[in-house]
Amino acid sequence: MRFFKYTACGLFLLTHLWSFTQGLVNNGATINISGGGTIDINGDTIAGFLNQDNGTDTGRVNIIDSGAILLEGDWENNSNDMTYKVFMSPANGTQVFNGTSTQEIRGTSSTNFGVLTIDNTSGVGNGVRLDQPTYVFNELVLDTGIVSASTINFLRMEDSTFTALGNSGSFVDGPLRRALSLSGTRTMRLPLGKGNDWRPAEISPSHSTSSEYFYTAELFNASAHALGLNYPPIIDSASSVHYY
Repeated sequence: MRFFKYTACGLFLLTHLWSFTQGLVNNGATINISGGGTIDINGDTIAGFLNQDNGTDTGRVNIIDSGAILLEGDWENNSNDMTYKVFMSPANGTQVFNGTSTQEIRGTSSTNFGVLTIDNTSGVGNGVRLDQPTYVFNELVLDTGIVSASTINFLRMEDSTFTALGNSGSFVDGPLRRALSLSGTRTMRLPLGKGNDWRPAEISPSHSTSSEYFYTAELFNASAHALGLNYPPIIDSASSVHYY
């Protein structure tokens, strides 16, 4: 695999598109994307993004105001920077996974995304697989492709992160965590599914304090009766094919 590598102190991209067809390595630099600039890393599976340190400096991406990275390959973060986890301002900018085969979010460290957009067209049941815990701070956009998560490599949406309920071809298969720091009630959307089955849900928890709590939800295509639960009187029956 060939990559285009940056090892300098910084790369400044202003209001236009930079395209790389054989991958991009950030080797301890700070990549600055400003003025709505876009990096387009295309070339299917060979068009990955690798973020790493160089022994002196940590690899980072600084999106100023707006901007985007379009990626057809895998995302790999091997930087030891635990403060930013790649993005210096995760509330800004968009990361789009628009590959035509299954993509991975992996590496030795997790990543903090601002707007995470899933637009993977690799087919039914495929999309983006998480091989590291992945965090979203602003918005999760589910257009096309499944996000495959696990108990260890979960997807977490930070407090007030917005998401729609997904669609039949784009949802979260596996644990979805949502953070909530609010005194009051908030409706939280859960764009969940399992396999090829899209079954979104909403919950409206109420808190008496603004302390941070975490909710984790997952859909299972199995009978709820097998759980052996004692149902309260207000429940007449339980599903024999799904439970959360």
